[in-house]
Amino acid sequence: MRGQATVAVLIAIALGGALALLVAERARLAVERAHAQRVADAAALAAALAPLDPDGARAAADRAAAAGGARVVQFMPGPSVRVVVRLRPRRLVLPALLGGGAAGVAVTAAAEAEGDPLGGAVAVPEPYGALVAAAAGREGVPPGLLAAQLQIESGFDPRATSPAGAQGIAQFMPGTWAGVWNPWRAASPFDAPAAIAAQARFMAGLLRMFGGRADLALAAYNAGPTRARQPAAAWPAETRAYVPAVLALAGAGGGRARLVR
Repeated sequence: MRGQATVAVLIAIALGGALALLVAERARLAVERAHAQRVADAAALAAALAPLDPDGARAAADRAAAAGGARVVQFMPGPSVRVVVRLRPRRLVLPALLGGGAAGVAVTAAAEAEGDPLGGAVAVPEPYGALVAAAAGREGVPPGLLAAQLQIESGFDPRATSPAGAQGIAQFMPGTWAGVWNPWRAASPFDAPAAIAAQARFMAGLLRMFGGRADLALAAYNAGPTRARQPAAAWPAETRAYVPAVLALAGAGGGRARLVR
């Protein structure tokens, strides 16, 4: 009986030790998960500061993740950027009584953030500010992108024309304006409210067409989708100047970003 009692005590001690190890491991895992979430938040915020530059946003997310001992395993750009990070794997060894063996454990976390690509950089004259904000919200397009476009296109002049025949505040060509995509085509491209609404609708379609790439969407707005699909070096000179000018103006604001919960 004494031997059996001794064995029982030893088993109880061993099980207690194994359970203690598991409790400690769970506590450590909770700490790692919290750390992974902080890293994901930092990476998403860093990316959201460059919402109009997908390549720059990804690079910023990678740097933030690396600084926290993680790497980006999923990146979805756009007005609201989503980042998934994974901490460096660690080795988990199970107690012998629980089967022994070892496994690699890698903690992941996700975060989503959105940036303000305008940040007060473009002084939008009245009454166009409200029109831009409403159109941007309706179509899901960054308002700063629309405002920067209007500044570069016409300087917010609804009566503007170009030597090529572009018309109005958003500088639509008559053939483009008359397309079936445009529910405001019965109005005039010189009608600022209709033109701004159409500009937002048109840019939303181009952003979807080019996977959220603002640079390619802008190139398509300026030179057409076919030319936008060519290497940037093959774009017309006007387009090569237009795209960085709009992006620079749109991204010249305060660089605000917030987490989306």
